[in-house]
This record gives sequence, C-alpha cells and structure tokens, in this order.
Amino acid sequence: MPRNLSQEGAKAWRRLVPDLERYNLISTVHADALATLCETIGMVNMLRRSLNASQARLVSEGKDPALALEASTPNGMKVQSVTYQCLNRETEKLRTWLSQFGLTPAQQARVSTSVRSQVHLFDANTKGADQQRAPDGFEGFE
Repeated sequence: MPRNLSQEGAKAWRRLVPDLERYNLISTVHADALATLCETIGMVNMLRRSLNASQARLVSEGKDPALALEASTPNGMKVQSVTYQCLNRETEKLRTWLSQFGLTPAQQARVSTSVRSQVHLFDANTKGADQQRAPDGFEGFE
C-alpha cells in the first residue's frame, strides 16, 4: 500500500486488495491505478458524509434536506452546491475506475480471471482424483 494514501483510501485498499489478489486481477504494476481507485472511493465517501451532515443539520432545523444540494449565486440564482457537484464528478470517476478493475456488474461479466490451479494433464488416467476445473470467470467462484 502506498504510504501517501489518505485514511479513507487506505481503508478502501485494505478492503479491495485481498479479493483482487484472490482472483488474480491485480499485480504490483497496478499499484498506481489501484491507489487512484482507492483515493477516489475515499473522496466519494468523504463527500457523501459531508452532504449527509448538511442534510442532518437542515432536518434538525426543521428545513428540507434537499436544500443541502443547492446554493445561490450572488444574484440569487439557484445552482447545485459545490459539494454536490464534486460528488457527482467523483462518482463518475469512481464508476470509470471500478470498470477498469472489472468491479461493476456490467464489467464483471467481461472479466476473465487468471486464477492458476494445478490441472491434471491426463484426466483419463487419474482414477478417483478430484477433477476440478480452474474457474474462467466470476461465475466459477462461490
């Protein structure tokens, strides 16, 4: 794990790496891309917490929580809040990074894992041996 990951990014790293390694979807050459994915996850989580806190404050004041999603320009025009805009941009970046690692439902079906298992060369000659086939995608895992 890179030393310069944020606390949120490090949490994401620790959560994702075991499964990505298990399915052989990453190697050390992917560290920078994975770090960016983890930092993006951390940023999305931070922005969501900020927005949730603003909404909770508004609710406690008896106001509409949707007001946390808007701001006003100096001339009074309503626009999306900066936090909400940032959340939308970071969520889109997250979707792109997740797909790079095959971590969205749509991309998962396209990923071919590289799990290596010992395969019997001559199955006909292995009497009673466990004849497991190496998984060729996520559907082979339980």
